[in-house]
Amino acid sequence: MIQRYQKGHVYKTGKRIKVWYAMFRVDLRTEDGGLKRKQRNVRLGTLSELPTKFAAQQKLTALLGETKTEVQMTLTQLSKKWTESVLPTLKHTTGNGYLKTLRTHILPAFGSAQVAAIHRSEVERFLADKAMRGYRRNTLKSMHSALSALLTWAAACSWVERNVCSGIKLPRALTPEKPVSPILQREQVEQLAGMLEEPYSTLVLFLDTTGARIGEAIGIKASDIDAEGNVHISRRIYEGKSDTPKTRKSKRVLPLGGTNLLSRLRQRGDGYLFRSREGTPVNPGNALKRYVRPAARELGITLSGWHAFRHTAATQMLRAKVSPKVVSDILGHNVGMLLSTYHHPEMEDFRLPLQDRAGGLLCNVM
Repeated sequence: MIQRYQKGHVYKTGKRIKVWYAMFRVDLRTEDGGLKRKQRNVRLGTLSELPTKFAAQQKLTALLGETKTEVQMTLTQLSKKWTESVLPTLKHTTGNGYLKTLRTHILPAFGSAQVAAIHRSEVERFLADKAMRGYRRNTLKSMHSALSALLTWAAACSWVERNVCSGIKLPRALTPEKPVSPILQREQVEQLAGMLEEPYSTLVLFLDTTGARIGEAIGIKASDIDAEGNVHISRRIYEGKSDTPKTRKSKRVLPLGGTNLLSRLRQRGDGYLFRSREGTPVNPGNALKRYVRPAARELGITLSGWHAFRHTAATQMLRAKVSPKVVSDILGHNVGMLLSTYHHPEMEDFRLPLQDRAGGLLCNVM
């Protein structure tokens, strides 16, 4: 709403076709929170549409009643403010993901746009165009989430009326999601561990046994193993920095007492168990590229990445009839996500229940 009372001014112009225009001032909210006024000229209608000056003044009065305070701030300026104010409150991984998506996709498309002028349809066209270019659904979701995070904060600061990303449905991605890595067999994991030097050999066995995330595994220190052989997951490493676990449920205890794996872990000495020569946690990207993948290729094992061990552990425990609740607690996940993400049934998983159903149904049918 206009902050100060004003009546505005109407005037008529044009040679062949007379047109009514209105002149008035609007309040612009600057990025530092202050207000400044700017003059606007708006077309009201032709003389045939508004035959009298009184009619033109009435339309101007209605327009002034609808006019709201505008914010003079581009999305780039909003992003800078958000980075300074909101980013420090987020987990390092979450914030870093937002920043990468903003720099790569959002700011090149909307950086120079006025925040208050961004329309829902523009966001929908932007996402549809990205889908046509072959971006997968998860990437489209990241783009939507990053822009929505900025606009949600802008709405909370009263710089926009609402978040225009709210309620937008993602377009159907033309490129299918990456195929799931095949489930590793126990023999394959043992062969792979046998070809690797330390600390990668024990790291592979630990990941396959526990299903831990790679960032959690390389964050484990000797002091995280108690006298009973319980391994306490209390931190994770992301891009070389220590952080809290991904979720509250990710902070957990894994009882490995009495296992050969525990003996190997204790032989790793003090400090980080899976460390470089400098004593810092190993770089998971370099380790995968220089040691683990070459060994897997030599053995003829298809390995998509570190997450393949987590998928394998979850799937094999579920096939062994371990309670989904127990498996989810071991992995530090929730049950719903566990069953939708990590359970990979095979044909044999369908055969027995179908045979039981068919046999019971047909035994009394002549």
